[in-house]
Amino acid sequence: MRAHWALRFATASGLSLALLVLPGASFARTSRVAAFIAERDLCDHFRSEAPYDEDRARLLAAQMKRYCRGTDRRLKALRARYAKRPEVLAKLADYEDSIE
Repeated sequence: MRAHWALRFATASGLSLALLVLPGASFARTSRVAAFIAERDLCDHFRSEAPYDEDRARLLAAQMKRYCRGTDRRLKALRARYAKRPEVLAKLADYEDSIE
């Protein structure tokens, strides 16, 4: 029997992600989680950057507004939605609950 696969796309604030979905790959099927992780990782990246001048500070503020807004609420909702899926909760475990 041949394995079936699908290529799915998730969008996180304009960032396109291609997810290869294989049978039995339970984490890959949770595209909401993958999209959240991509967006929150960008948020955390910009949060960690140094605003060494006014232009850089404005750029970082704009990027944090774009990628961080709503992630506290989304993280809480994802943890509740996948509360019985330890493999998903493990992927979300390192994210801070409150950054906004």
